[in-house]
Amino acid sequence: MHNVVTQSPNEGTILCLATELIHVVAGYLSKWEIKQLRLACKRFADCVELRLSRIYLSPNKHNLNCFRAVVNHPVYRHRVQEIVWDDDLLEQKPMTINLQKENNILTDHLIDILGWADEDNCTSTYSWDQLFKAGEPTDLARKILRTQSTDPAIHEVLCRTEAAIMEFRVNSLIYKRLHSKETKIMARGEDVLALIEALASFPRLRRITLTTEAWRPWYDPPIYDTPFHRSLPKDFQMPFAWPWPGVPPTDLSSEPVVVSRGVSPAQRKREMTISRGWKIIANALTIFPNHQVTELIVDSQDELSGISQQLFQINGHSRSSVELFHRVPLRRLEISLIGGVRGGSSFLHNGVLKQALQGLTAIEHFEFKAGLHPPYRYRDRVPLEMFLPTSQCAFRKLRHLGLWELGTLTSSLVSYLSSLPHLESLFLSDVDLFEDTPLHLLAELRRTFVEASRGLWRESKPRIMVRERIAHHQDLLLFMHHIIYSEINDFLYRNGKSPVDQRGRWLSPVHGVGWIADARNEMDRDWRRMLE
Repeated sequence: MHNVVTQSPNEGTILCLATELIHVVAGYLSKWEIKQLRLACKRFADCVELRLSRIYLSPNKHNLNCFRAVVNHPVYRHRVQEIVWDDDLLEQKPMTINLQKENNILTDHLIDILGWADEDNCTSTYSWDQLFKAGEPTDLARKILRTQSTDPAIHEVLCRTEAAIMEFRVNSLIYKRLHSKETKIMARGEDVLALIEALASFPRLRRITLTTEAWRPWYDPPIYDTPFHRSLPKDFQMPFAWPWPGVPPTDLSSEPVVVSRGVSPAQRKREMTISRGWKIIANALTIFPNHQVTELIVDSQDELSGISQQLFQINGHSRSSVELFHRVPLRRLEISLIGGVRGGSSFLHNGVLKQALQGLTAIEHFEFKAGLHPPYRYRDRVPLEMFLPTSQCAFRKLRHLGLWELGTLTSSLVSYLSSLPHLESLFLSDVDLFEDTPLHLLAELRRTFVEASRGLWRESKPRIMVRERIAHHQDLLLFMHHIIYSEINDFLYRNGKSPVDQRGRWLSPVHGVGWIADARNEMDRDWRRMLE
């Protein structure tokens, strides 16, 4: 006889609570927990609505289907405040698998079995081309190993590699289908039409975020949990673009690409895909002005990623960006650029970027990631007024300024800050000041803005945060940073202890100055909120 578990009348569940109390409890639950409870229980689904504030767009049917469901919903479409455009396009090139170590073991053992090592006594009737293709054992070679080898270790390697190959073939087939569907959606322009419809259908829409960081293998959970990635098979090995669609690792030059009659079809195709999402968003916001979008963010999550610097070269790419900044009253703008290993700072000197930024007359929050690699930051001393607005109209309302990955002069930085009377926070990440040390920078800031007879900076404003990469500049794949915040502001405004050593360099966390943060650690990604 089975034991029957009965519930005492005094032992209620959450469903026994009044609707108002269920709402209170739901306020402590995550979006994912609410979604699961709604699926599991009709009463909960009737009482508690989804906490929906953003949708995802990309040339993917799952993202588009979810968008379609929201845009047609009489309630949820009024709650969408952000669109996240996933610009991580799939690539046509086949997926690859690396079994070099295992293949070397199998190759050496097969040579021993066939006696190829002893050319004088070799009686094998097989040729090399029959047994090996592109350096890998063929099916015939694997059959010989399975039937003639008596080494258990070899059979283990065979099983492991064959399982990996089978999984790889399944993944390749899935990936090929995904790429084919994505290509058809882009050809029909379904994602573009969805964005245009979103601008007209979501009355509370304020922000558009462009990113390729929706999914990376080292982010768990994902930065952006899109319907597309949730739809993938559990064991599917999803490859990802590096660092941004249209900018392959072997061709990262920031030099202008000139389209002419002699350009190859491959180059023309590349022109069409360079920062595709940015171009679509810029054109949509400019052509269809009846929207409420005031925030535009390029989210690169500290990766070697960003929209192409070519968008601000004198080559025709810049038109949409210039029109966007001049026609749309953006209040928040975060730009992340990439030019590659060979990319210099020419885009900061040609006047295109400055011309575009001159249109930001309503901007209050601005962050600019130049994407310059250390050699160029050390070599190019770019005054801020060379590429940032200097007129009385643009940036006159600016409250937050963030500068990333560029080289400038202390005198230029101090001079430019003096033109921002409403500045409340300043963030500097990997900004190289050449011969000037942090001590020199802090001394100039305190002398110019705090100790002056009519000090511009008072009551601990603006707050300043500095972040420096710990790894040597050639090791670009390490994401550990030293962040200094409270010590800087104590030194400037409260005559606190200097956060630099006798050489004028930042003291380390060992001495109680700042802390170490890993940009790829979820727990360390909230430090920027201190400035908000």
